[in-house]
Amino acid sequence: MTLVDWKKIKRYKNFLKLELTNRFQIMTDMERVENETIEEKWRKIRTIFTETSEKVLGFKEKNKKDWMTQQTWEKIRERKKVKDEMNVSKTRAKKIELQMKYTERTEK
Repeated sequence: MTLVDWKKIKRYKNFLKLELTNRFQIMTDMERVENETIEEKWRKIRTIFTETSEKVLGFKEKNKKDWMTQQTWEKIRERKKVKDEMNVSKTRAKKIELQMKYTERTEK
């Protein structure tokens, strides 16, 4: 599914109308096939409308914002590193020490 920028339709309404009229005129001139099903006709109409809309109106621009700062990502990496060390440690004392460090990182 394409995301056509429909907000531009007021500005380019006449151009879109002209372009669609021309494309449908070409289709009707070429359409002398009698065995064509309704689905095939609908597919042609939908394709013409979609392609013309994409050509005239263009696509929506996605404004993707970062919802987490670089500092947050850094804290996540640090916390993950401590957790990995904690999971690998063999002694109970080391695990307790790392658990406290892990909790300290979480609270910040």
